Amino acid sequence: MKISVFYHHVRSAAEQQGVSLEEMMRRVKALGVDYLEMDMEVAEHIDETAALLARVGLKASNICVGYNWAKDPDNMLDDIQIRMAKAFHSDKIMPIPGLYSSDAKDPSELQNMLHGMETLAKKALDEGLHICIEDFDNELSPIATMEGMKYFTDRIPNLCVAFDTGNFHFACESVLKAYDLLYDRIIHVHLKDRADSVRPGKPKIRIDGVPMYPCSVGDGDLPLSIVIDDLKVRRYPGIYTVEFYDVEDYWKAIQESVSYVKLFA
Repeated sequence: MKISVFYHHVRSAAEQQGVSLEEMMRRVKALGVDYLEMDMEVAEHIDETAALLARVGLKASNICVGYNWAKDPDNMLDDIQIRMAKAFHSDKIMPIPGLYSSDAKDPSELQNMLHGMETLAKKALDEGLHICIEDFDNELSPIATMEGMKYFTDRIPNLCVAFDTGNFHFACESVLKAYDLLYDRIIHVHLKDRADSVRPGKPKIRIDGVPMYPCSVGDGDLPLSIVIDDLKVRRYPGIYTVEFYDVEDYWKAIQESVSYVKLFA
């Protein structure tokens, strides 16, 4: 199986362990991880970070960048996402279209976000890149729900899905129903678990006010094994990125999460 870890998690683990970023990358590589999920954390030092990944023997699984298209649908941030994809030799990008400015969810802002996504999707196609969106866990996101995701993919032919197993729980939706609805467009997977009982770390509050606790992949209450088993049956060829923002101990979560995913290899 192709396994990835968020760059943020590796950097956080290095800081917590008191080791260099390169040393932590080598530890992660030794676990059987071949990819890192990149984002705007490295936008100011792209070439340096790309050289570090190459030196350690890691590749980029995906490039995640957030936009403010609700207010400025033509701002592509100087094509930073495409430039990062080329520098890190990633074949896919994952834009986050932005957030509504209020709970009123102005339809014109939705159309602005759709316009921004359409524009970037065309640029990605022209550059030979895959483009995908995830179920972003914010109540003001137009893609926080399965139907919100489908609204965008129905309107943009080359827009695919990065299926995040943990974020539908934020919207109080069934991950399995979302999986069935969106499977045909899945090209990337974020394996994120959520615990309903207290865990160390910072909880995130669902839209119904119930806290979800961060945890290692496989240590929560979501049916991840069902999703992974079905992806295997359908011969999903892509990458599994383990994700666990806000855990207390990032190195522990990396080790536990990778070990869990490798059980399905």
